[in-house]
Amino acid sequence: MAKKKYILGIVGSPRINGNTDFLVTSILDAAAEEGCRVEKINLNKSRINPCQACDHCKTHVRCIQKDDMQMLNRKLRKADGIVLGTPAYFWQETAQTKIFIDRLYAFYDKDFKLRIRGKKRGAVVFIWGESGRSAARTLKPVVKYLEKILTRVLKADLVGRIVAGGIPESCDASASIKLIRNAEAIGKKMARSLHK
Repeated sequence: MAKKKYILGIVGSPRINGNTDFLVTSILDAAAEEGCRVEKINLNKSRINPCQACDHCKTHVRCIQKDDMQMLNRKLRKADGIVLGTPAYFWQETAQTKIFIDRLYAFYDKDFKLRIRGKKRGAVVFIWGESGRSAARTLKPVVKYLEKILTRVLKADLVGRIVAGGIPESCDASASIKLIRNAEAIGKKMARSLHK
């Protein structure tokens, strides 16, 4: 029997069951319906220290710090698909997400070659409360940045993204049929691309 494809969801919001959590979960649920094994990590519940720029990881394969990032790195290596979700806080990704991203430095060796093998699939969830085109223009570079983390650092081909503003309240995403359908479509697309 073939081993199930594994999709890991990373939630960078401090709000458990908030909008970002809901949308990442919706993507994972749709992928699970397509036969994938899924798991979700809430970064706010994880103990992840900031990178200390000590370069220990350049000669020792892994970070010297003993925290939850060791476990997360193992899961990221094993994952066939990765869903990275964060809301915008002060026109950036959350602090929880940034610490997580900085610690991905350990995936590079001393010659700055990636230690991750194989190709993955990826999706981004990035939402914010403010509505209007001005906010969308301001946040566009953050979307590109998150996509680069997936494609360049985690070696994931991007299969979809949810990028939306005007979601200020904690339950707004769950009331949007459009966002739910988008999330479900991404989850199914990711799963089906892994099963080809």
